Amino acid sequence: MVINLRDVTSRVESDRALQESQERYRVIVETAQEGIWLVNPQGRTVYVNQKMADIVGHPIEELYARGVLDLLDVEDATSLSRRLLARRTAGAEEYELHLRHPDGTSRCLQVHGSPLWDSDGEFVGSLGMVSDITEMKRVERALRRQALYDNLTRLPNRTLLQDRLEQAKERHTRGVTDSVVVVFLDVDQFKLVNDSVGHAAGDQLLCQLAGRLRAASLPGETVARFGGDEFVVLAEGLTAAQAHALASRMLAVLDDPFDIEGRPVHVSASVGIASSAVCRPEELLQAADAAMYVAKRRGDGGTQMFDGSLAAEARTRFDLNVELRSALSEEQLELWYQPIVEIATGRLLGMEALARWNHPVRGFVSPDLFVSIAEQGGFVRSLDRWVLRRATADLSDLRAGGHVRPDVYVSVNVSALHLTGGDLWTAVSEAAWLAGLPPSCLGLEVTETAVMADPESASAVLRRLADDGFGVALDDFGTGYSSLAYLRRLPVSRVKIDRSFVVDAAEGELDRTICASVVTLCHDLGIQAIAEGVETQAQHDMLLELGCPSGQGYLWGRPMNKEALLTWLARGA
Repeated sequence: MVINLRDVTSRVESDRALQESQERYRVIVETAQEGIWLVNPQGRTVYVNQKMADIVGHPIEELYARGVLDLLDVEDATSLSRRLLARRTAGAEEYELHLRHPDGTSRCLQVHGSPLWDSDGEFVGSLGMVSDITEMKRVERALRRQALYDNLTRLPNRTLLQDRLEQAKERHTRGVTDSVVVVFLDVDQFKLVNDSVGHAAGDQLLCQLAGRLRAASLPGETVARFGGDEFVVLAEGLTAAQAHALASRMLAVLDDPFDIEGRPVHVSASVGIASSAVCRPEELLQAADAAMYVAKRRGDGGTQMFDGSLAAEARTRFDLNVELRSALSEEQLELWYQPIVEIATGRLLGMEALARWNHPVRGFVSPDLFVSIAEQGGFVRSLDRWVLRRATADLSDLRAGGHVRPDVYVSVNVSALHLTGGDLWTAVSEAAWLAGLPPSCLGLEVTETAVMADPESASAVLRRLADDGFGVALDDFGTGYSSLAYLRRLPVSRVKIDRSFVVDAAEGELDRTICASVVTLCHDLGIQAIAEGVETQAQHDMLLELGCPSGQGYLWGRPMNKEALLTWLARGA
C-alpha cells in the first residue's frame, strides 16, 4: 500500500482567507451608506444592495426584475441608454439622474459610474455608486434664489441687477439698443421711520414700496433692491424725456400713504437718473447714485439727472482718497469690535474687528465708502494690514490684562483684492507673530463674491493659512454665488449665516428651513455656524432650538471701540 501525503495547509488557509475576504466585502457592500447597483450591458440589474432599494423605493426583488431605464424620467432614460452603449470605450464618470419614486415625488440621484471588465477584457456591465441628493439640491435652489433675489422684498438683488446691467451694456455696445438708463431711488429719512416705529415696521414699508414699484414697472424694466432703502430701475432705449417720465412714474407710487400696523405713514424719496447718452455705460450706477445724493441734499424729494456739473462728486472721492491715505499713515482710524458669542450661554467666543473713520471735518465716513476708495486707489492692502496689526495688538492686550480667555479670537474682514494679491499670508502671519498670538486666535472673513474674483488663487491662499492654524470664515453665506460646493472647496472653519435669513427665520418657514439646513450641514462637516444679525429673543430662541452654536448681533452687543468693549467685558460677558 502506497500512501501519498501532501501538505495542504497553505491552500486551506488561502481558501479560508478568501472566504473571510468575501464575507468582509459582502458586509461592507450591504452596510454601505451609498446605493450600489451593478447592471449588465443591456441595463438589467445583476446586483443591488439594500441601500439602493431604499433610495429608489422599490424592493430588491423588483429591481432585479425591472430594467434601470424603466425607473427614470424619459429624458434621463434616453441619456443613460446612450451612456450604457458608450461605456465600452468611456471611463468612469459622475452624473445626475432623476427618478420617479413610488410616493409620487421626483428624486435627484448622484451616480458615480464605472465600467466593469472580466478577466479576458470583455465589457460585462457597469457599477454605479448612488446617493440621493434631492434635499441638497432643494437647499441649493433655495440658496441660489436667495443669492439673486432680495430676501425681504423678493425683488432682484444687487447681484442679479449687475448681471442684467452687463447684458444691457453689451446690447448697447452692439447697437441693439439706443441707450441704457438707470434710475436710483432712495427713501428719505428712512432711519427716522425705523427709529420711531421700529425695524419691523420699516421692513413692512419696504415690502409695500417694493410691491408698488414692481406694479408701476413696464415690461422690459428691472426693479431691484440695491440695499437698505435703495432701489434701482434699469431700462433700455429711453430718451432723456422718457427717462424723466420713468422716474416720475416711480415717485408717483409714494403719493398715497403706506398702511403700517394700521397707521398711515407718508414717505418721500430722492431719485437720480443716469443715461448712457451722457456717461459711459460702466459708470451708470455710480453716476445715478451721485445724482441721487444731489437730489437728496436739496431736500425736496425730487429728481436729478446726471450731467457734467456732478463732476464735483468725483472731486469729493478724490479728496477722500488723499485724506484716507493720510489717515492711515497718521493712525486716525480706529477699530470697533462686535462680540461673537455662544448662543446657549452668552459666553464670548470671539470678536469681529470693524474699521471706523471719524473724519475731523466730515464726521464718520461710511466703511463701504472708504473701503471702496481704498480699493480703487490701490492701497486697500495697506488698510487690511493696519487692521490686522491693530486687531491682534488689541487682543494681545486684552489677554495680558485677563479680560478675555486665551481661546477668544479676533476676526478680520479681507478685501477681495488682498485675497488674491499674493502677500496676504505674509501680512497675517506677521501680525500674529508681532502680537505674540497663536494662529487660532486670528481668523479671516471672506465673502463668496471675493473668492469668485479668482477662485483658484483665493483657495490656495486660504488653504495655506488654514494649514497654519488660522481660522477662515465664509461671510454673508447665501447672498453671493452661493453653492454648497464652497464648503467642500474652501478650508472653511466657520460659516456666517447672513442676517437676511435670520431676521425672519423666527416666523418665516422658508428662512427657518434654510437656517436649519445650513446649521445641520455645518455640524455634519465640523464647521462652526455663526448666525449674524440676531436682535430679538425670538430669533435667539429659534436658533437655540435649531442647534446653532454661535451668534452675533445687537442682542448681545453693538460694534464698540476698545474702551466700550472693556466696559462690556467687565459686566461679565
